[in-house]
Amino acid sequence: MAMTLELVAQRVATLDEQMQTILAAKPEGAKKSPVKRDSSTAKALKAANARIAELEEELKTVKAKILKEIAPMIVSSAKTVAILAGRDAIMTKDEVETPAVAATNNVKPILTDLIIAVQDEDVDGVEKFKADHGKVNEYGETALLIAASKGHLEIVQILLDAGADQLIESDYGNPLMTAADRGHVDTVRALLEAGADHTYMDKSGCTALSSAADNGHLDTVEALVDADVNLNATDNNGMTALMCAASEGHASIVRYLLNAKAEYDTQDKHGDTALMMAATNGHINVVHVLLEHNADCGIESYTHGTAIMRAALKSRSDIVLALMNAQLK
Repeated sequence: MAMTLELVAQRVATLDEQMQTILAAKPEGAKKSPVKRDSSTAKALKAANARIAELEEELKTVKAKILKEIAPMIVSSAKTVAILAGRDAIMTKDEVETPAVAATNNVKPILTDLIIAVQDEDVDGVEKFKADHGKVNEYGETALLIAASKGHLEIVQILLDAGADQLIESDYGNPLMTAADRGHVDTVRALLEAGADHTYMDKSGCTALSSAADNGHLDTVEALVDADVNLNATDNNGMTALMCAASEGHASIVRYLLNAKAEYDTQDKHGDTALMMAATNGHINVVHVLLEHNADCGIESYTHGTAIMRAALKSRSDIVLALMNAQLK
């Protein structure tokens, strides 16, 4: 690389310092009322303006060089020059990878020919540029992750055959997590067959199974269970895939997970169970399914009582009655 990050940063700092020095020494009155100035003042102003123009041009050149030579390496580099984001300090790798930071600080998009081809669903373009499968965009997303999020199976297969790394993750997770979240079951199966890590958890501790269950994708849940995933893995809040499905009212997924022997009386960090969540959110069908599998009505959460109390507070007499009948059995 022609210029290292440190050298670029030093050069930008030098240019800024020179600019400030010249502006401070610049004679007053350059744009004020047309008072006559002596020749020495006029010459000084002319020289100062000329030098400022030179510095601005050089600064523009340096910025262009940064964008051309360094921007494609932002995510893989531990540090990057703050001038790209209009900040005074050096940004860390984690800061650059965060979408919110990228948007706020106007980090330029990083688009490779391969990523553009994937976004356009251009199979021929993907074949042509597939060797670049390890490169990422400004959010840390690889071409494989983007293709998985779109559920474009043919492109996913091309990239997998080219050796694309499934372990590279972005702020949105890895390819398997992204495909499961959107319910692209064929893509999920292809990724699993290619060795995807189904134990992977994102920053919130969520698994591909929990994500699929939460969004109501039964066929994707089935594909993941067939791959022998951990049915009872918990996220940072202690939520399991069963809890996610119960909370959202996905009765068919709740039934499937229970038949697959998922634990039904697990409590999250608040002491809530899947039954409490279903009762609180008024999902009577889910309540019935859980009760059929002997979910415990008497468990109390750490703050909000039992499932019956939850349903009563929500004025769900049908759920209260179902829970009371279950207790009497």
